[in-house]
Amino acid sequence: MSEMIRSLTDYARAGRGPIPIAPEAMDLGELCREVVDDFQSATPEQRIDLGCGDQLHGKWDRNRLYQAIANLLANALRHGAGDVAVRAQGDDHRVEVTVHNGGHPIPSELLPVIFQPFERGAQDRAGLGLGLYVVREITKAHQGEVSVTSSVEGGTTFSLQLPRQVAG
Repeated sequence: MSEMIRSLTDYARAGRGPIPIAPEAMDLGELCREVVDDFQSATPEQRIDLGCGDQLHGKWDRNRLYQAIANLLANALRHGAGDVAVRAQGDDHRVEVTVHNGGHPIPSELLPVIFQPFERGAQDRAGLGLGLYVVREITKAHQGEVSVTSSVEGGTTFSLQLPRQVAG
């Protein structure tokens, strides 16, 4: 219930402009580790593989990025099959966090609209269809991009690409 309330609140905020963020110096690898540890504790039967590269320091809103990565990880665990992989890597200008799962691909007709509010798969009865919309809005507030690829052969991968510093 609290997740649904938070999603609705974020949806209402986004309707009035960008979701507000409070950037601070942080390590995105540490944040990914925290999110994975929290989920692994709650679902010990599910294997979540974490891999973090170098250059993961930057200036972002820690709480908002926790929420975005947690939304992606929750979806991967709920809709995927087999192990889930979370990867974080960076270069001089940006960082990328990916969440990958196997299982049935996202239907091709959903891919163009998956980040829109209230969009969800026909089999998804658990949520409101706001989680990926909130991910997109958090990513936009950080001047980044979110994307998805999904196929039978390759599984499903969501990717957050964030500039190392948030302008302004």
